[in-house]
Amino acid sequence: MTDSATHPRDSLQDLLDGRLTTGQSQEVGAHLASCSRCRAELESLRALGTLLQRARSAPEDSAFDARLRAALDTQDRATGAPRLGRSRRWLVGAGAAAAAVLLLFFVAREPAPEGLPAAALAEFENLREDRLAVTHRDVGAVELRESLERDGLSFALRVLDLGAMGWRLDGGRVSSLDGRTSGLLVYRDAAGRLVLCEMLEGRLHELPKGAAFEAGGISFLVYRRGDVTAIFWAEGPVLCALVSDLPEAELRQLAIAKAMLPT
Repeated sequence: MTDSATHPRDSLQDLLDGRLTTGQSQEVGAHLASCSRCRAELESLRALGTLLQRARSAPEDSAFDARLRAALDTQDRATGAPRLGRSRRWLVGAGAAAAAVLLLFFVAREPAPEGLPAAALAEFENLREDRLAVTHRDVGAVELRESLERDGLSFALRVLDLGAMGWRLDGGRVSSLDGRTSGLLVYRDAAGRLVLCEMLEGRLHELPKGAAFEAGGISFLVYRRGDVTAIFWAEGPVLCALVSDLPEAELRQLAIAKAMLPT
C-alpha cells in the first residue's frame, strides 16, 4: 500500500480503476468491510468519477456562456470599472456540464435536506404548482427592492436584473423561510422556466451539511430533493439561495454569475 497502514486511501482510486493486483484488492476489500470512513471516501470518489464521465459526454452550453459574457460586460459598463476583475472571467466558456465538474470542491452523499434548505426546496415546489402568491409583479429591480423595504424587510436586499442573461425579474415578496424573514424573488426565462431566489440574514456555517463547491473564492452549498436543487452562498451577513428544477449544472452557473455580479 502507498498510504498509511491504517487507511489505504491512495489505493481507493486504484481499486476503482482496476489497477490493483488480486492480493491488493482483497486487502483493500477487507479493510473496507470494517471501515465506514474509507467506504464513504470510496463512494465520494465513485460519485466524482460519474460526474466526470457526464461532463465529457455533455455538449458545451454556448448559449449560456454568451448570456453570461454579455451580462458581465453590461455590469462593467454600468459601474464604470471591472469590479469583478478579468481573472474571474475563467468561468465563461467552461460549458455548463464541464464547469460543474471543474468547480467541484467536495462530493459526498448528503442526507435529506432539513431546516432552511428544506424550506427553500418546498417554497419552489409551491411556486411551480401556483401555490405561492407573489405580491409585486412586473417591476424593475430598484422598484422591487424599495417595495420590499416598505413591506418591512429589515436588511439590505440585493436585487439584480438578469435580463441580459435571459432571465426576467417576474416579481417578489417578503416571505418567511423556516421561521425567518426573507426576501423572495422570482425569475422566469422565455421558455417559462422558473428560478426562485431567497435572501435572509444568516451565515453559511448555520446550514446543515450539503455537497460543496467553490468558485471565484466563494463557497456554495448544494441541496437536492427530487428534481429540485437549492444552492446557497453568503454575501456578507446575508444568505442567498437559488432554487429551481433546472439542470443542476445550469443552476450552478447561474448561482456563480449572480454571486459575482455587482449591484
